[in-house]
Amino acid sequence: DWPKKRPQLLRKNGKSIQGYYVKQDGTKVWLRSTYEYIIAKWLDKNKFDWKVEVQSYKLLNGENYRPDFFVYEKGKLQSIIEVKSRYFNKDNREYKFHMLKEQYNLELQLITDITKFTNKTYHQELKEWKKLSSVN
Repeated sequence: DWPKKRPQLLRKNGKSIQGYYVKQDGTKVWLRSTYEYIIAKWLDKNKFDWKVEVQSYKLLNGENYRPDFFVYEKGKLQSIIEVKSRYFNKDNREYKFHMLKEQYNLELQLITDITKFTNKTYHQELKEWKKLSSVN
């Protein structure tokens, strides 16, 4: 529910297409990129129980880190998925990801290659996401 509480986080960032995605259960969630859209579709297709950015973690360096996807089984958190494009190293996010993993001893997965999660090209997914995100 953070988009309602913190609308400033919904700003377009110029690097990615953002918008609402409607999950299979009808819930609307805000996604920040085409990569996140691809993973969200894959999670739905494989019938995972998942939520987006439901928790923020305070890192030892004082910064907050909010991972992308939280995956549950029978209501219990099983895994956290962070999705980054191939350009994610540019702003030190890999360091933060590893800091989060170490500090909180969480089951984290970093996905930078989305080709395993779709049978379409990135440009096909981008076109589809642009269309959907402008409608919702």
